[in-house]
Amino acid sequence: MAQILLHGNLHVTIFDAQELSTAVPAPAPQSSSASLRHFVEGIEDTVGVGKGSSKLYATIDLEKARVGRTRMLSNETVNPRWFESFHIYCAHLAADVIFTVKADNAIGAALIGEGVPTCPRASGW
Repeated sequence: MAQILLHGNLHVTIFDAQELSTAVPAPAPQSSSASLRHFVEGIEDTVGVGKGSSKLYATIDLEKARVGRTRMLSNETVNPRWFESFHIYCAHLAADVIFTVKADNAIGAALIGEGVPTCPRASGW
């Protein structure tokens, strides 16, 4: 698709992502040493090593320009819900608006999935 100049306001609301199959494991079932495990995971999470709890976030990109990012959600690995709105002032050359869901890591982030809107309103720009 050819790039066009987007100039003006872009209003975007990210509601949720459904049925993600993440590489990030879900929390383990409770056991007798659950409080100790929770304490150790908290330390690992603070220091930035180990599994800890998964933190997912979504981004909005116009081609290669990152123009929006949601807050990180912990422990919602399958159906995360953000309900966040963005008012993006843009003057970008772009062919696509790209939405991604990522899992935060100590160094970098793991891509869980991405998508491009296909509704008539979004593709008719």
